[in-house]
Amino acid sequence: MLYLYAEKNGIDLAMEDGKFIHTDTLFPTLSLNHFGLLASISFILGITAAAFSSVDSSLTALTTAFTHDFLSIEKKSSSDKKKLKNRVLLAFNIIVFLIIMAFSNSTGDVISIIFKVAGYTYGPLLGLFLLGIFTKLEIKDKFVPYICIFAPIATYFLNNLFISSFNFDLGFMNIFVNAMITILLLIFAKKTNEKK
Repeated sequence: MLYLYAEKNGIDLAMEDGKFIHTDTLFPTLSLNHFGLLASISFILGITAAAFSSVDSSLTALTTAFTHDFLSIEKKSSSDKKKLKNRVLLAFNIIVFLIIMAFSNSTGDVISIIFKVAGYTYGPLLGLFLLGIFTKLEIKDKFVPYICIFAPIATYFLNNLFISSFNFDLGFMNIFVNAMITILLLIFAKKTNEKK
């Protein structure tokens, strides 16, 4: 609808290199330059509120998980707990900021890039979940970490093979390919039934 609005009102969305403005910058460009003061203020307040709530909950979850799972915070005194949580929270803030800055100059919109990256990181998790929900296979636990590391790497190379051979990018299907590779490798890593 925003592209249609721009076309109807004669707003040029082409950048210097002739390409159109990315979807991430389309709404800010229109609201800050063409919709007036009220829309600009509403946009800034809305995007700040949405971004803050999402990032805040993510940072809290990351901090809690890291301090409990890796640093065993429950064994520390209350004063040490507070200091440790603050340090970990600051560290995750810096990491998230650096990730955002790394993707800010990339081609395409950030949401698509996040989903593409999630296809590699969540694929093994989806594979483990599907295998656990729909089968009763018992897997040799020692192979699981290796499979979960190998599957995204294999998916990446498979995607590049499809691009070079067939000019076809798997795109958002990466997560399903990744999950299927994980499932197939986990099936080969199942426990043999020793009881007769």
